[in-house]
Amino acid sequence: MTFKEFFSQKVLFFGLALSIVIFLISAGLIVTHIGSLPETTIIHFDSFSGIDYFGEPADLWWIWGIGFFMMIINAILGIEFFYRERIATYLFFATNLLISILILIVVATIISVN
Repeated sequence: MTFKEFFSQKVLFFGLALSIVIFLISAGLIVTHIGSLPETTIIHFDSFSGIDYFGEPADLWWIWGIGFFMMIINAILGIEFFYRERIATYLFFATNLLISILILIVVATIISVN
């Protein structure tokens, strides 16, 4: 798929653009709040067992980086499958949107808990 064909597919283009915007918002949250987080940061907690995983504030960048890597892989696969399985392309790009929303929720929750 060329860039001209990609930009002509409005659903794919706006889905990817929205994913990138949400992902950049989560990066902005990390940048603005990483200095105010304690040295031992709560990464995972459960209502039944309480806090079960501590980490450093830099671990937020690892979470963000893993999400970014997943989005890149999904975008590449979506572009590769465009002519063979068009529904797979839409699923890959919808998954990108879901990943970006979940990463934003995770980052916001970790920041708000600490």
